[in-house]
Amino acid sequence: MAMKIKIVAVPPGEAPEWVREEWVGLVLPVDETPITTFCTVIEVVSGKRANLDIEVYRIKKEEAIGILGKNSPEAADWWKRNRIIADSDWLLFAQGVCEIVED
Repeated sequence: MAMKIKIVAVPPGEAPEWVREEWVGLVLPVDETPITTFCTVIEVVSGKRANLDIEVYRIKKEEAIGILGKNSPEAADWWKRNRIIADSDWLLFAQGVCEIVED
């Protein structure tokens, strides 16, 4: 059974604040516990690359955007129009804005 997280605070990032706010309260499935990762993150607006060493939850992009679309079609459309994330299969959410949801 996949673990689930609830977004409890506005995630950081370059997406417009109104788009990031729409994640708050949503429950998303994750396939693994948070991973500490040193990764190169591509910012969604500027395309800048940033090297981060953080704990994140990795969510399948299409599934996350589908869940977001049920709550906010406008925010989901913003993500669908965003070409920078087109090559990625994942969205990353910092552990600090999430809590684990018990079934």
